[in-house]
Amino acid sequence: DFGGFAKGYFLKKCEEMLRAKGVTCAFVDFGSSSILGIGSHPYGDSWKVGVVDPFTRMKIREISLVDRSMSTSGNSPSYSGHIRDPRTGESCEGRKLVTVLSDDPLDAEVLSTVLMIAGDDERREIMENFPKTDVIL
Repeated sequence: DFGGFAKGYFLKKCEEMLRAKGVTCAFVDFGSSSILGIGSHPYGDSWKVGVVDPFTRMKIREISLVDRSMSTSGNSPSYSGHIRDPRTGESCEGRKLVTVLSDDPLDAEVLSTVLMIAGDDERREIMENFPKTDVIL
């Protein structure tokens, strides 16, 4: 998914530019699906981000970001089937949501999309290559 790759690449470049200018705390949000937290909130110990179920609009979990990025891929009632498995051409349907937390925004973006179509065994195998990355299904 080039769109996911592009968002992750742009977040990574934003982080590099901000850090090069000496920025120690910043929150960059691309529509709640791609987020970067540099340092922590000026009035707290982290940047707090809610993961919301798009079907019920209920908060599933609150994430604390400190020098991490977060990417969420999933379906919603009005936007489903947009992620396709390139092996079969089939759309990823149903109530699925994947959130990935990583030190690297590009890894988070790519993984959140890939893990939407991966089976359980594939997920485990993929994640062995990303030991500092957390996944919320």
